[in-house]
Amino acid sequence: MPKVYPTGTSKTYKTQKHTHFAVLCGREADLDLLTHYFTNDACKVVRDDTRRRYILRSARLELPCEWAKSSFGDGEIEQNELMAEDIAENLVTLMNGTVTLQTYGFKPVSVEYIGWDEETGVHVTLSDHLAAHPRPPEDPIKRALPALWLQAGVLNENVKLALCILASQPVGWTSLYLLYELIKRDVGTLPPAWVSKKEAHAFTATANHSRVLADGMRHAKTTPRDWTQEQEISLSDARGIIFNVMKEWIDGILRKVNRM
Repeated sequence: MPKVYPTGTSKTYKTQKHTHFAVLCGREADLDLLTHYFTNDACKVVRDDTRRRYILRSARLELPCEWAKSSFGDGEIEQNELMAEDIAENLVTLMNGTVTLQTYGFKPVSVEYIGWDEETGVHVTLSDHLAAHPRPPEDPIKRALPALWLQAGVLNENVKLALCILASQPVGWTSLYLLYELIKRDVGTLPPAWVSKKEAHAFTATANHSRVLADGMRHAKTTPRDWTQEQEISLSDARGIIFNVMKEWIDGILRKVNRM
């Protein structure tokens, strides 16, 4: 069902040809990382050095500012702000998912508010200068991947859901298994080039039997007697397995799109 954007206004009486942008909020290291990954007109994150702030611009945010008299009293309301906020939040969710997939240590960012005209900006947590800074890959091909994966998320609902899972949940057994089930449902049998039978079995078995609460265990039932620690893989290894499968899956979808 299409989202309805309440305006609380009378008819539009003034339209200005300005585009919207999103002000982003998060650790400075993570915001800066986005400026390396997202550099084209479809999705671009830039730093405003004057104000030490970061903004998101996109062709999808090129909505005119339409001003109308408020129905609730004196003043004016910009009618497209809520629509722009919805578009920006969807883009940021996909961005968070793609960078989580590509760069270890990244923490998701969020939309602080929507602006227009020449105003730019984003809240930066200055204390996070002391945090470990995630870095983009040196390889320009790998650096370009998150923007391509975001494009796949816009075009394909399954990819969008997978990226949203990465963006909205800590990377644990539950979220990794959700990704595994989603991809397997989409492609059927996973190709051996993506994951070996031994790796797949080790992942599913550990995901079902792990009892480490901090790792996001999937079940509360008792571990079977025949289960041994020698069969387990670490959460870090599982992340590597599923992230590799996810990258191969998205790349395959992009190849199909490019052939159309």
